[in-house]
Amino acid sequence: MRLVLALLVAMFVATSVHAADVAIEGQYTRVLEKKMESNVGDLELEYDELILSLPIELNEKVTVAPLVGVLSNATVNEDGIDDSLVAGLGIDVGLLSNDILDLDLISALKVSDLEDEAGGDIGYKEYSTELRVSKVLETADYTLTPYAGIRLSDTDIDVDLDLVDASQEENVGITCGVDVAVLDNLVISVSGNFVDQESFGVSGKLKF
Repeated sequence: MRLVLALLVAMFVATSVHAADVAIEGQYTRVLEKKMESNVGDLELEYDELILSLPIELNEKVTVAPLVGVLSNATVNEDGIDDSLVAGLGIDVGLLSNDILDLDLISALKVSDLEDEAGGDIGYKEYSTELRVSKVLETADYTLTPYAGIRLSDTDIDVDLDLVDASQEENVGITCGVDVAVLDNLVISVSGNFVDQESFGVSGKLKF
């Protein structure tokens, strides 16, 4: 909870100081399957995630994004987990940009304190980084930016002071998607992740 409050304060301060370089982004992700290895056997995690982030352009190449949201409808091997707040930080670093393609390194860290239906405490931490290649395509009505890349990720779950300790089974995956600029200041995106986890997402970003 302290981390959530700290990030909310950071988002408010950032909005006040860098209002000209700020956007608001909302993203829904459905994780259909994330396989975990643990000291009590194999586990399968699935959940819905709704995230609100505040991307802040520090310069032409670096964007940071404090984020808060809700992890809901979560199950581990079909056992239910209560809905919980999630908080974290994302960073996007532009490595290369030319007329042919763009290359970005995108990372995110998210943490949450969950609780199972029996009242057990579950510590949740997820880290991911993507090396993403994209190409801007201009059409008569929209600007499309399809992308694909390699994704490295890890998820750790600790139940009741390490009574159960689980980590992600596959750490290397594939990501792909497309950004659609429907207005000068509004971008709609759809995305999918495969191998490390099976998931899809939709998001909208409003730029000021």
